[in-house]
Amino acid sequence: MYTIQIPPYPRLLSLITLAYGIAAFLWLTPEDSIWLAAVFGTLGACVLAAHTVFKIAGGRDLPRRVWFPGVIVLGGAIGAGATLVTAVLMLIKTSLHSHLFPDYPLTVLLGILARAPVWAAAGALAGFAIALLTTTLAQRPRIP
Repeated sequence: MYTIQIPPYPRLLSLITLAYGIAAFLWLTPEDSIWLAAVFGTLGACVLAAHTVFKIAGGRDLPRRVWFPGVIVLGGAIGAGATLVTAVLMLIKTSLHSHLFPDYPLTVLLGILARAPVWAAAGALAGFAIALLTTTLAQRPRIP
């Protein structure tokens, strides 16, 4: 039976998290568009997912019957989480800027949150593709 080994908690993940935090802090200052907020939200969801995976399964061997559906669920969680993190970042940015008209009005925030099912489905499909690709590459005969 094919298993996959999750490496132990990498130190590089802490540096990636720090770099993300600095970039997000710098993003809070200038005026920009919605797509950049969505990119930061997606990256934030990926960083949170990476921390969760390494805390739960770091240094363990997982059988295919566990990791294959786990990757699909993780992709869906990242997709849904991306909408939540994006909305939170938009809300923080709007609360920090004192404009007559907010950077991201309530209709934009609700519009992002309304996309959660679609983003979750897209994340789950991406997770399914990654799981299939990993399985295919692992079963490929090795050429000496």
